[in-house]
Amino acid sequence: MGREGGEGAHTQLTQFGKQHKDKFENYYKEKYQGRRINFQHSLCNCTVTANFPKPTGKKTLMVSEFQALVLVCFNDCDELGVLRIGELTGIEDGEVRRVLQSLSMGKKEERVLSRVGEGKEVLNCDVFSMNDKFTNQQSKIKIRSIHLKETVEENDRTHKVVLNERKHQLDAILVRCMKTRKTITHQALLGEWEGGF
Repeated sequence: MGREGGEGAHTQLTQFGKQHKDKFENYYKEKYQGRRINFQHSLCNCTVTANFPKPTGKKTLMVSEFQALVLVCFNDCDELGVLRIGELTGIEDGEVRRVLQSLSMGKKEERVLSRVGEGKEVLNCDVFSMNDKFTNQQSKIKIRSIHLKETVEENDRTHKVVLNERKHQLDAILVRCMKTRKTITHQALLGEWEGGF
């Protein structure tokens, strides 16, 4: 749940998932009239049951919603390319590539997809299929997501936003302090300000 126009707002849920989402939206609208609900698909988690060839057999995979959408694509197809997976899931290109990296190039015990391609980056010519040689002793397997590293510009932008938000909090602390004390030395005011955080 989240704000309007959140990340991944245009993902294509399976028919089963869409029915449950619509049912919950109707319940929410009835219970909280006047409010809107939006889902942050990039923050959702799913539990998927996968049937691998013997000796691996049935495994429960704990994955992100994007990873689950990609895995569901392989119910109908044996092999898929990067662009086709993007079309089927409705996930943006960069996110599809990160999801495919986590499913096929992560830790050996987490590689549920096999990849035909070279290098560390996922390319348009790469083809993916279910990993028939997948083995893991655990019955429940958590597959980690790969996250983007923040660039210097994004980091600076984030710091500016945080400082701007804190500016109002600082002003509130100063006003509260001055109202209670009426007069105060500069050093004591700095001490109160530091205590506010």
